[in-house]
Amino acid sequence: MPDSPYAQKLRLHRAILLSGHFLFFLYAFHAVISIRYWFAIDIAIRYRYRS
Repeated sequence: MPDSPYAQKLRLHRAILLSGHFLFFLYAFHAVISIRYWFAIDIAIRYRYRS
């Protein structure tokens, strides 16, 4: 029995929602990594040039 158009639309909507959440998670994860990376560089520079 083939899916009704409503079921297909629901499945498509769910896939779009999931991919959107995944992209947001990826972006947030990348931002956290970048912030930690620059923070570590900042600390290293301060430590190195501390008199």
